[in-house]
Amino acid sequence: MRLAMEKKRLTKASERLPEIAATDVSLSVKRCHIIRYEMFHQEILPIGHVAAQMDPQMRCDIKCRVASLCFVSDGGRTEIIIGISLIDLNMTRLTLLGAALLALGDSAVNALNSCGQSQYDPAQYVCWSNQFLCPITAGEPLSFCNGACYSKFMYKCENNVLSLLPAHTGTPFTLTVSNPTLPIDGKPVTASGLHLSLAGNTSTYCPVEVVGAACPPGNITAFVAGNGGLSMDTMVPGGQQAYLGPDWNMRYTQAHSASIPTGSLTQGFGAYEGGGFVNLNGNGWGWVACPPQASGGGGTAWNLVGRNETNAASLTACTPVNLKINPLPSGTVGAWQYT
Repeated sequence: MRLAMEKKRLTKASERLPEIAATDVSLSVKRCHIIRYEMFHQEILPIGHVAAQMDPQMRCDIKCRVASLCFVSDGGRTEIIIGISLIDLNMTRLTLLGAALLALGDSAVNALNSCGQSQYDPAQYVCWSNQFLCPITAGEPLSFCNGACYSKFMYKCENNVLSLLPAHTGTPFTLTVSNPTLPIDGKPVTASGLHLSLAGNTSTYCPVEVVGAACPPGNITAFVAGNGGLSMDTMVPGGQQAYLGPDWNMRYTQAHSASIPTGSLTQGFGAYEGGGFVNLNGNGWGWVACPPQASGGGGTAWNLVGRNETNAASLTACTPVNLKINPLPSGTVGAWQYT
């Protein structure tokens, strides 16, 4: 009876969601429909979900005490359901950070699987050893190591000890997109127009009259990393440095010039052996891939953007991705220069 009254009250409140910045509610439920706990930042979730976050004062046990929100549309009426999976947390406070209706009908809600005594959405979590839940981030089901969930693009687990992968330094590499939910999964990071894109074309130049047969093929976009920075793998004197521009797009310098716009970032990147190229700037929000119509650049290439707490709200059309490092043989040169 009490649950029904709460749901009715929340249904009425949902009609005013566009004008409500944040709403506090209290509710105690034995079972929920969709499991979701976003520990660090707000984001728009897949169909049938609403973003939610635990009160910072409340510690959350990932195994079963997972905050949940979902909505179901019935004849145009939106019903918001708030709960805690399987365990009664006794009037836990939740803060609504935002709600976005992405689809209509019960078909939007995914079926739940069991993980020990907890239930979870397999589109959002992966279950390890039938007792530990780890989230799926950027299309990667996070691995489990002695009580911690981790990304194989940055960490390794040996003898139940979690540690960083060794740095990838010295030898060149290419980068490819990793997120199985996107059509550009496995496609390369490409350099053209002094801008790094995803699944685009590589633009290079070599003065054949000067370099002759030593001109590299120039058909791949290759990089070298070190000391938290990234450079293009080129022959041109002075090289070409990659950087995050003030708009948090990845760019690189013009050949024979070290000019970089004010507010750009040349450090704060991690290149990991056997792992990925990670953006650690902006409190570690990582990379997103923005489709051509969302990036504003035209063409067919997707845009690579570093996400942070300032620009995240403007990147709702973009999808988190990992960038996989693909080592090249020592001595490989990608191009004379990238244009």
